[in-house]
Amino acid sequence: MVSDATGHLFIEAKTKRLTLGAKFRSDDPLLQKDLGVIATAIVQHYGNIQRALNGKSKWRNDGLPIYPLVLTLEDWFIFSPRIAEMLVKEVRRLLAKHGISEQVLSDMPFSIAAVHEFEAGIQVIAQVGIGAVMDKKTRGDKRSWSLLPFIGDSFPNEMKNVNWRLFVEDWDKLLH
Repeated sequence: MVSDATGHLFIEAKTKRLTLGAKFRSDDPLLQKDLGVIATAIVQHYGNIQRALNGKSKWRNDGLPIYPLVLTLEDWFIFSPRIAEMLVKEVRRLLAKHGISEQVLSDMPFSIAAVHEFEAGIQVIAQVGIGAVMDKKTRGDKRSWSLLPFIGDSFPNEMKNVNWRLFVEDWDKLLH
């Protein structure tokens, strides 16, 4: 979880990648299966947030907005309206199955981002605040955009300050 004076970013990291078959055939059962995996992660994340809101963690609710974010190893390309609709339909089905109110989708809209996008996104968040970035991302006309194009378009000045070579020393140690 990352917090500041403007909100809380609840982060769930998943290693699952979109399978090759699902990437190329959007009406294939493989896509439906992969969307089920990410939908399960989203609903699991909402369950974790609900537990935190119910006082079952060290985090204490201060009334600031909560922004659920599911991080993946690579981009899932869920910006097509049809695929996004398929995902939300599965999320709704799983929310009902787990007894979580569908209201969470409007109260705390989820985002999905690849880790490479998050590395830039969190640097922009550090400059302008969680609320400034995530409220615009989750409630605006760019809701369906991937994180990196969104922040590039919405925060061009802040993007100039992004360090694209994070942890260079660590990478050098691993590679040599």
